[in-house]
Amino acid sequence: MKTLWQKRIFISLSFIFTVLIIESHIGDTFTSSQTLSLEYHLQERSRNIKDVCEQNKLELMWPQNEFRRNIKNHVWDFTHGLAYCPIAKVASTTWFLNFQAIMNINIQGFESMQESRTIVLEDDSFVKKGKRGKISKSNFKSIVRNITAPDNWNFKELTKVLEVMTPFMIVRHPFSRLVSAYEDKMLNPKFLSKRKLATAEELNSQPSFHEFVSWLLDTRSNKSGTEESWKNVKAFSPFFSACPVCQVDYSVIKLDGEGNEMDSWIRYLGLNLTSTEAHTEGGAQSSTNRALDYFSQLTKEQVLELYNIYKLDFILFSYKPDIFINAAKGHLTDDKMASLRTSSQPATHQSINQNFGSIFQIFNFGKPKKITKTSTQKDNIKDKKSLDFLNRAKLKQKLKIENFNKRGSPSMIS
Repeated sequence: MKTLWQKRIFISLSFIFTVLIIESHIGDTFTSSQTLSLEYHLQERSRNIKDVCEQNKLELMWPQNEFRRNIKNHVWDFTHGLAYCPIAKVASTTWFLNFQAIMNINIQGFESMQESRTIVLEDDSFVKKGKRGKISKSNFKSIVRNITAPDNWNFKELTKVLEVMTPFMIVRHPFSRLVSAYEDKMLNPKFLSKRKLATAEELNSQPSFHEFVSWLLDTRSNKSGTEESWKNVKAFSPFFSACPVCQVDYSVIKLDGEGNEMDSWIRYLGLNLTSTEAHTEGGAQSSTNRALDYFSQLTKEQVLELYNIYKLDFILFSYKPDIFINAAKGHLTDDKMASLRTSSQPATHQSINQNFGSIFQIFNFGKPKKITKTSTQKDNIKDKKSLDFLNRAKLKQKLKIENFNKRGSPSMIS
């Protein structure tokens, strides 16, 4: 009897062990498949962007002074070798939180000091203070930006270190993002706060989506797509006017891509993050459905005009306007439909010999290029200098974080 009982236990344990091995293998295979899929998409997007840049140089190349200023405003995480170009309403809040987490930036101390209205004993550029030295504002985005800012480094230094880093940006369907920006900026007035309630007149002043689009079309009439032309309405600016896609070879992650690209990207980079979910209510499908409801208020002519404003975003990142045009009222002539179909076709891959700017580096699926046997001695020396520079930048940023975390300690309180 005892032997039979022992055999049953052995069989049961063997079965459980086998199931666990199979599940683990399936999980590893699934994760590996997701990573390979992401790598394929990153490579295809990089090729398409290069082709579009080659065909639209005048519209997409940034003037050197604007390019330099934009690069310095990226989020530079030297510890993990990342350079992030944030875009409003495309998971930028999520990624500022991610950088705060992976860089071990402790803002709880400052938040506690702000809530208790305590006094800061010394000058601090990370927070805003009132007349008596009390913290009046502590914004985690400002803190992350301050810590990751490249300080007084010159442009040449940044181009060197970027050669061995991974620049990336995140996009979503341009029309879904436009709706999200409209809801955030037009339907959530700044005057709604803990200390002040909006008046009936202020609430009634919120424009309908149709009114907002009419205003946007009038505002953008006969204007270029440069960063400068969008400086007063950055929340609604195209992706290509937020990030210099033709002068930096970004890995482009889609918030609404196949599967969960954000999750795959974080695993691909090997970042220690427990939550990778972006701030999109209801997910990508819900976001699209909500956007389609708004677009049903418009005419097809208006949607076509909107498409022309954001056309390069559609082409650069391989998005289609069709479902939004179909959701709108009225109809377009056959000529306009034919022109739309032609303009929204993806670029054909070409061999590009043009060097787009001093830091248009070629990366392998978003990872820094590796030194191979075919690399010249000059390239090896250049890569070594860049890595040395990155190591110095890591140390400098680490000291900056340690200093910030100390400033949020109880010793700051009087």
